[in-house]
Amino acid sequence: GQRQPVSAGTLVEAVGAFEVRGTALHLRHALWRVSGAAPEAEPLLKFRRASQILELAPDDAARGHPVDLVGVVTWSSEEARYFYIQDSTRGVCVRAGELWTANVPRLGTPVRVLGRTAMGPFAPLVEFLRQDAAAGFSLPEPRAMSVDQMRGGAEEGKLVALRGILRAVRRDGVWALLSLTSPNGEFTARLEGAEGLEQLVGSVLNVRGVCTAIADARRQFVGVELLVDRATGIDVLESAPQDPFGAPEVA
Repeated sequence: GQRQPVSAGTLVEAVGAFEVRGTALHLRHALWRVSGAAPEAEPLLKFRRASQILELAPDDAARGHPVDLVGVVTWSSEEARYFYIQDSTRGVCVRAGELWTANVPRLGTPVRVLGRTAMGPFAPLVEFLRQDAAAGFSLPEPRAMSVDQMRGGAEEGKLVALRGILRAVRRDGVWALLSLTSPNGEFTARLEGAEGLEQLVGSVLNVRGVCTAIADARRQFVGVELLVDRATGIDVLESAPQDPFGAPEVA
């Protein structure tokens, strides 16, 4: 018989007589020859723009392409193991992984992030490896949007502004979750601390923050949540009416 060694992954051609043993097929009296090596996987690519990362298919994002991204921090918190940065193309989430540092980059700080691509609950993201100081970026002006424009996650990771009537405030650990209603849909705002926010229920607010998609287990879009900086992200446009039947309108 043939005794030459062959390594796993090598393509071969074989001839012989088929034999069924239980649920397995065997080739008796077989002769084989090397057909060629198995095709190599496509090489990993280095990404330097947020838009390139967000355009990846889930399986491709999970391959761990290297990332070297420079942008400005649009949301961060010492209570979260992730932050968001935005460059000239899009905004993207940077997740801590196992190499988080104590120096969480502050809102508005230019930063260079080295990492690898991964797949998040809805969109691709960057698994953090290292951060360095950078220059040349400043915090962009939030773009006024509507809930309709955000459906489907088209504005994922971007710094945006939404107007709505504050309907309720609830606590989720250290976070306050604000439920707001706009003329074309509802959205949620997440920020640190609920102190003093309950008294704003019924008011018209302008909320500025990073747009993130709420997704189900199949990564399907189900809603909009803004990640908001408590100090700079909320303006009261119209206070809650004294008459509970005189609710304000949102233009």
